[in-house]
Amino acid sequence: MIPYFPQPHWRVGPFTIHAFGVTSCLALLVFYWLVLHRAEHYGMVKERAGRLLVIMLLCGLAAGLLWTRGSGISESGSVLGGLAGFALARKRGALRQTLDLFSFGIILAYVVARFGCFLAHDHPGRFSESWIAVRYPEGSRFDLGLLYCIAAMFTALGATMIDRKGGRPGDVFAWTATMLGATRLAVLPLGEPGVFDWIVATGVTSVGIATAIGKRRQ
Repeated sequence: MIPYFPQPHWRVGPFTIHAFGVTSCLALLVFYWLVLHRAEHYGMVKERAGRLLVIMLLCGLAAGLLWTRGSGISESGSVLGGLAGFALARKRGALRQTLDLFSFGIILAYVVARFGCFLAHDHPGRFSESWIAVRYPEGSRFDLGLLYCIAAMFTALGATMIDRKGGRPGDVFAWTATMLGATRLAVLPLGEPGVFDWIVATGVTSVGIATAIGKRRQ
């Protein structure tokens, strides 16, 4: 069983910097750097990729704040907002290559972001005596942030292998969407998800599977 520890934080004058804030900023930087770094590899101009990324992030942040339940930002809302921003701002071009580029950046940044969730323990799940449960002060329970982080690491490994081997257009997106959605569906029952969370996770998984099937039929 994993021991519980308070979220690390640092005092800088009158300000308190929490580990979650640090990892969130780092995740955005990783996302931004990867998109620009791999843009030409996927046939995109860096400047255009950068503008699209900024629009996606702003739309995702706005939707996440609007759909939140209580404090924090709704992940499902952020996903839908980011997709809406992508659909509205993307110019004509190779859709699959563009989806591959942003999927590759998102999943590696997602690993960092979810590690921050684990450090903050802000996604406690159901009580459990499992070996992978965390000893919270009120009792041992699943830490969904940790489970999502582990799943994201596995997904990121597969996406990196596809990226390095130069798979067909759409391969990175199909893999990332399928695994992100499927692992979320697997973890959701360990917490207290809302109907909206199930809908988004099912939709992402379905899109990933449909993309993979469509590519095989070509």
